[in-house]
Amino acid sequence: MESIPASSKKFKAAPAAATLPDDILARLPAKSLRRFQCVSRPWRGLITSPSFRSLHSTKAGRRDRRLFVRPAGYCESFYACRPQQPAGSPVEEILSWSQFTQGNVFPVSKSCHGLVLLRCADYDTHHVWNPSTWEVLTLPDRIPFRAAGRKPRTFVSYGMGYCSTTNEYKAVRMYCLDEPHSTTVCEVFTLDKSTHWRPAAMEPDHAFRLRVRGSQGAVLCNGNLHFVGQDGTIATFNVTDETFGTVLMPPSDLRYGGRFDLTELDGCLCVYFSSQINPTPGDPYRIWLLRDYAADGCWEELRCIDWGAMTDVELAAVKS
Repeated sequence: MESIPASSKKFKAAPAAATLPDDILARLPAKSLRRFQCVSRPWRGLITSPSFRSLHSTKAGRRDRRLFVRPAGYCESFYACRPQQPAGSPVEEILSWSQFTQGNVFPVSKSCHGLVLLRCADYDTHHVWNPSTWEVLTLPDRIPFRAAGRKPRTFVSYGMGYCSTTNEYKAVRMYCLDEPHSTTVCEVFTLDKSTHWRPAAMEPDHAFRLRVRGSQGAVLCNGNLHFVGQDGTIATFNVTDETFGTVLMPPSDLRYGGRFDLTELDGCLCVYFSSQINPTPGDPYRIWLLRDYAADGCWEELRCIDWGAMTDVELAAVKS
């Protein structure tokens, strides 16, 4: 994580963090925590520790939540706002684009216990961002070692996961070369522990060919990261034991192609898709949720949006 310059004044400070309960600090807003990191080294060590990140994320989840907003455009900052605040209310800048000298940065994951995975489109670098402390960690090796110097382009997809058993955050990436019979590789980088990427405990299925969309990374849901294959299959990576599995798609009479996308919605894996890239009347847009994930799951169709049945006013609202 980025270091904070020490004060030019030297003074002896009591180990205040040792006398102030973690539970009290965890109830404070992120803006206060950023200031309190400068109180002493023990306080900074406590506030930036993985255990405190998890505790603060849990406490924050019980309070009113805020939305992260990034305006469309090149090199825009990130802002935070509360959904219930009145229109026209000021928003707080929580990550300035000037903190990144490498160009246009946007999120490729939702918040994972308080941490967000970012990607720089200009240089294809990935960063782990802690909105509570404003800290940013740049992940090493933009080009995977096994792919360095190879002529075919490399398909790479990143994800961010949290292991509650060991209280560890793991950045995970899968990649393969754009050539026949290329083997798919999975590597793990453990925050606050690793200095380099290491092979995952288990190798992915060699037949799995990764589908990559630069604006979206792997989706975390129920302790698993979900990667999409070029043939429409979904591979799962268990963040705790680093093993692989698969998730069955919704009923097979539907046409997916490679046009579906994944997200996490209300704690469930969500698939949304259409048979065409740009849906037209007569081409419904479907949204499915995977219920009972632990028991092999049961897909439920949440919505089916029929463009042909919508009025001109409804269509205008959707396209705006």
